[in-house]
Amino acid sequence: MPSFKNFSVTTGSNSTQARKFSSPTGATFGIYAAMMALLNEGDEVLLPDPVYDAYQSPIRLAGGRIRSIAGRIIDKRFAITEEALEAAWSPAAKVLLLNTPWNPVGPY
Repeated sequence: MPSFKNFSVTTGSNSTQARKFSSPTGATFGIYAAMMALLNEGDEVLLPDPVYDAYQSPIRLAGGRIRSIAGRIIDKRFAITEEALEAAWSPAAKVLLLNTPWNPVGPY
């Protein structure tokens, strides 16, 4: 995990290192902001299946296309295998969107 010891807050017209780091008000908005910044029309996003439904709309709004990665239960946990990731990958894939715990199913 990166160190945030140099993180500082930007207020008013004062600017500091905070330009390099932004903390959204919620995960859903953070995903939206990231997809809008990263995707161009036709870019693909590798997305585990099942996935929290709030991730799909920002991808589509940004012009992206979803490529599902088939999830499996391995040792009573959802997992993505290397084979499933390779099967979902394409040259147009620009983003791999992962989260933990694996919302909506949790770790088990």
